[in-house]
Amino acid sequence: MFIVRGLKAFGVATLFATNTLVAQERKVVVFAHGGGYSSTSDLNNSGTADFDLGFQVGGGIGWNFSKNVGVRGDFTFARSDFDDDAGLGLQGAEINRYYYGADVQIRLPLRSFVPYVFGGAGGVTLDPQDTSSLDSFTRLAGRFGLGLSYRIANSRLSIFSQGTGWVYDFDGGTLDGTQFDVGWVGGLTIGL
Repeated sequence: MFIVRGLKAFGVATLFATNTLVAQERKVVVFAHGGGYSSTSDLNNSGTADFDLGFQVGGGIGWNFSKNVGVRGDFTFARSDFDDDAGLGLQGAEINRYYYGADVQIRLPLRSFVPYVFGGAGGVTLDPQDTSSLDSFTRLAGRFGLGLSYRIANSRLSIFSQGTGWVYDFDGGTLDGTQFDVGWVGGLTIGL
C-alpha cells in the first residue's frame, strides 16, 4: 500500500513537472491586450494643445529563444480626443493612432510569475478624424516598457499586465514636439 501511494505521488509529480516544462518550452506565442492610453507631452510651448486619456487594443506574435529572451511583433490601435485650448480648430477631434513594432523581451521566470522588460522600435501613424486641420502622418518610434506575466498551471495560457512607452516626433504644421505616449494594458498569451 505504501509503495502504491508512493508510485501515485511520483506519477502526479512527474505529470506536473512535464506539463510545466512543456509550457516553458513553447517557442511561438500569440497575445492580445487592451487598456488605457495617454500622451504625456504638450504639443506647443504654452501647454494649450495636448490629448485626453484614451483607450487601446492590440495583439501580436512572439518567438522565445530561451526561457529568458524572446522577440515580439506588436500592432496596437489607440484613440484619444484632442484637447485644444489654443483655438486651432481641433477641439474634440478623435485622433487614431496605429503603433506597429518589434522588441526584444528579457524575462526572469520565478515559478508561475514572470517579470519582464522590453525595448525596440517601430512606427506610429496618426490619423485624425472629424477634422481637416491636421493631416495623417507616420513617424519612426522607439518602444520600451515592463510587465508581469502569470502562467496558468497545466495550460498554454498566461495573463499579463504591462506598461509601454512610445517616443516619436510629432510634426503637424503649427504643432511640433517630441511625443511620449504611455499605455497600460492587461492581456492574454497563448503558447502554440
